Amino acid sequence: IYYMQKSNGRFHNLLGYDRNFLDTDGGDDCFGRCIWAIGFLLSSDFIYENIKGAAKHIFNLAFPQIENIHSLRGMANCLSGIYYYLKTENNESVKEVAKKLAERMVENYQNSSEPNWKWFENIITYENAKLPSGLFYAYLILKEKKYFDIGMEALNFLIDLTIIENRFIPIGNNGWYIKGGKRAYYDQQPIEAACMIEALKLAEKLTKDEKYGNLSLIVFDWFLGRNTKGEMMYDPVTGGCYDGLSKSGPNRNQGAESTISYLLARLEIEDR
Repeated sequence: IYYMQKSNGRFHNLLGYDRNFLDTDGGDDCFGRCIWAIGFLLSSDFIYENIKGAAKHIFNLAFPQIENIHSLRGMANCLSGIYYYLKTENNESVKEVAKKLAERMVENYQNSSEPNWKWFENIITYENAKLPSGLFYAYLILKEKKYFDIGMEALNFLIDLTIIENRFIPIGNNGWYIKGGKRAYYDQQPIEAACMIEALKLAEKLTKDEKYGNLSLIVFDWFLGRNTKGEMMYDPVTGGCYDGLSKSGPNRNQGAESTISYLLARLEIEDR
């Protein structure tokens, strides 16, 4: 039997066709996504209890490792998972770990933020809107207003940077955006749209301002051709999503991350 979770609670990320692991440790980002998924599963009303029992075992084994996560995206995803986990169990030790993660994110923000750069790092890269979302979840867990304030400040900065003339133009991975430099426009990734929609829907929930919900619709339209190339990224024949948008148009490969990103985005939109 091949277990993606290791005995120390961490997770593998890569398993080869020969059933051998291709990594020693899946890293912080993989770990954070696992905690997010497990927390959401445990909070669901539509999952059988035996599956929830297995998920609870995975969470309990992973829990001591959460406070060892230091990547921003890993921490943000852990905070989302903890938020959903706490819907099922009011656990003070879990809340304490959430506070540690949130304070690390705040420290990163304070160290990097400037009047014209309201961000957590000196470079804007991938899965960007997950970072303000992480602080929104921290606010929902701990009710400390600074998490909400910083999350909103960072999200509004990202909105100004990536929603231009009513089109979503995410930071491209061919160069990213380094503070003081020029932002990359390509290649644009579906995960950016999914994360941005999640953050905007959270902002709408927390502020009661429909503006953020309306912006989430603009971002979703990126999948449907309202993008810099006027190309559909969602494939209605297969139900999949193309892997990226480059200067020459869509990358026609339909990978798992891209398709899951589309489906998560669609679920957020349909939850209006």
